[in-house]
Amino acid sequence: MNFQSLEYVRAVAEERSFTRAAAKLHVTQQTLSAHIAGLERELGRELFVRRAPLELTHEGAVFLAHADRLRAELANLRREVAGPDRLQAGTLRVGVAYTRGRALLPPVIERLCREYPNVRVQLDEGTNDEILANLAAGREDLAIFAVTAAQKRPGIVLEDFYEERIALLASKGLLSAHGLAPEGLAEPLSRGDLSPLKDLPFVLGGAADITGGLGLSLFADAGIDPVVRVQSNNMETLLALCLRGVGACLCPRNLLATAAPPEARAALEAFDLGPGASYRILFGLPGGGYRWAVTDAFMRLARDAVA
Repeated sequence: MNFQSLEYVRAVAEERSFTRAAAKLHVTQQTLSAHIAGLERELGRELFVRRAPLELTHEGAVFLAHADRLRAELANLRREVAGPDRLQAGTLRVGVAYTRGRALLPPVIERLCREYPNVRVQLDEGTNDEILANLAAGREDLAIFAVTAAQKRPGIVLEDFYEERIALLASKGLLSAHGLAPEGLAEPLSRGDLSPLKDLPFVLGGAADITGGLGLSLFADAGIDPVVRVQSNNMETLLALCLRGVGACLCPRNLLATAAPPEARAALEAFDLGPGASYRILFGLPGGGYRWAVTDAFMRLARDAVA
């Protein structure tokens, strides 16, 4: 067994095919299959169930969990022994939701690249659950997400980042078509009273999406079953539909500033939804062991960007 074995098992597990994994690794299928078979003989256990698509055995899943931790430690080892002149070189792996990354990270990464020209940033964009799973498996150095108490996991350190506030967005034409005057909505909505919206159509995220889940909770607290015309976990799609008057949407305020041009935003009304319409965005880091200085630098620059 060697470190190459860890890479081979990870590739086969991800691709669920020896053929695709071999192409990804730039080796022949015969070489890859022989290597995995030799590893299984060494361990005395099969790591994969040979069927289409391939699946990990229980022993394979255990091996992969340990392999991911070893790969992360190996990356840390290489950083630490590189020497002072090369210490700040390598790849910083950051997990973040696509829309949040687009709204927050371009200026942060721009500054990081100036400060650390030998560092490459790898953005792994996905859902909160995917980001958390990657962080727990050691596939990320840093994660940016909203984590509920039920999602917290041992071995992950959480640090505060910023508060993300949600606004109700609706086109002026949509409000007018439903007999709603912006000046009459602002006051009750700011108190968290969503009852004036009971007949307004919406385009919303699903319950698994942090913004969508919060919105559904706010509607439930107000005793409203919202009229949902479109449901999607892609916030930019929802915002585009909102701009076209298909329905109102709930959107993080920081995304609105980056996802819609000023002339489009002029066609929208934005409303505060009271103190309950926000959640904390956190940094997540692997607990214990080595912590790269570039990770702290990234967090510092990100906090500066939202200050």
